[in-house]
Amino acid sequence: MKKIVKSILGFLAIVLVVLVYAGWASDIEHDELVAKYGTGTSQFIELPMGAKAHYRDIGPADATPILLIHGSNATLQTWEAWAAELSKTYRVITVDMPGHGLTGAVTGEDYKYSGMVRFLEDFTTATGLTEFIMGGNSMGGGITASYTLAHPEQVTALIMVDAAGVFYKRDANKKTPLGFTLAATPVLNKIMTKVTPRSLIRQGIERSYYDDSLITEELVDQYWELLRHPGNRSATALRFHWYATDPQNLNAEAITQPVLIIWGSTDLIIPIAAGHEWHRRLPNSEMVILDKAGHNPMEEIPTRSLIPVRAFLDKINAEKSLPLPDVATTGTDQLATD
Repeated sequence: MKKIVKSILGFLAIVLVVLVYAGWASDIEHDELVAKYGTGTSQFIELPMGAKAHYRDIGPADATPILLIHGSNATLQTWEAWAAELSKTYRVITVDMPGHGLTGAVTGEDYKYSGMVRFLEDFTTATGLTEFIMGGNSMGGGITASYTLAHPEQVTALIMVDAAGVFYKRDANKKTPLGFTLAATPVLNKIMTKVTPRSLIRQGIERSYYDDSLITEELVDQYWELLRHPGNRSATALRFHWYATDPQNLNAEAITQPVLIIWGSTDLIIPIAAGHEWHRRLPNSEMVILDKAGHNPMEEIPTRSLIPVRAFLDKINAEKSLPLPDVATTGTDQLATD
């Protein structure tokens, strides 16, 4: 038994040495990253909770607002293609969430959904958002649902893109990306706050995409460099430890707003079973499955993934313009079918 333990420890030591040698990557200073990625319409705003939020707010100021929340280890850049198109008729707001992008680490280091909701409470107040549509991808989907449950009077509709936040039947044969596994493993995740091989970031993006040919070197650099903003890798370790020890099963049944669920048919990060579970439990939802698309369809196939979004928004706008009935009626919500 002792020999086996020694062998395992020896193997782990070798792995550790190789990782350190191959992947040591220091933090990149905030100002350097701002000069490269905080350009164009980027703005920063001080929030009461102590965060300095990086966000973009584009489109007609008096149009219906759409607030888009990115996924884990992503940034507001993941929405750029959607934002460019939707901002022609909507006010589109994207923001780097705590522990991500140019917002970076926050006081208190609460990167759970509860902490993200508190951040958004400050952010929406500071930017004057009182009633809006929300959209979220992956972790951002879970945050979107959590915020809606906390403030149902503010959110008029939801767009859930390969969203986290509910229990579903997992496929034991599906492998978790190595970077995610390391981020959730005690001790190793502390090492990963300094040792982050660029190849590991590329592997994570490849797992998120159906078509690897769409992954550019610039995209890999963007993910890799913004992850190295001071505090972001420590935040990642805390967040993935929370995912592993306290998986969330949100009260989807209490969300009565119209919901569009979009899912990539080949999502290897959060499989389509989770999408079906959201659809089963949300009382006012419709689901669209995008063929040959991965975990980030808004980034991988922005034009095609926007088609159901536009149809959903058009339907909401049409319903808003309908005259109220003379006599109130009651009925039972029915689950939409796939």
